[in-house]
Amino acid sequence: SNNSNLLNYYASGTWTPTVTTSQGTSPTITSSSGRWQRVGKVVTVSFEFTMSNPTVGAGIVIINNLPIAIADTNHVSGCGVIKDLGKTINVYHYTATNQIGMYFYDGNYCGTAFRTVGTVTYWAAT
Repeated sequence: SNNSNLLNYYASGTWTPTVTTSQGTSPTITSSSGRWQRVGKVVTVSFEFTMSNPTVGAGIVIINNLPIAIADTNHVSGCGVIKDLGKTINVYHYTATNQIGMYFYDGNYCGTAFRTVGTVTYWAAT
């Protein structure tokens, strides 16, 4: 059957990502912003932040407090790029329903700020 009510649900707005890492030392964020859009159950969020961290490598970079929680891990996909390094990053579901993670964020970036942008699409939990 065709549920036309699902596509009638539309909302969008801005959000501020909170960025941490899987390491003990969280990055220093100098700017952070994002936009989100929901059509039916599908949520698309975009984010941008500039970070620096006095460590070698960052492990997993975790973006917290998504504007709408993730329903399940089977419907999460995304990608991004570290602009100043030209590296592609993978964006995926992390442990909590309001977290996404990024990896391939390796290397020594001690004392240097990197601008990172990305998008992720997922199914809304509510």
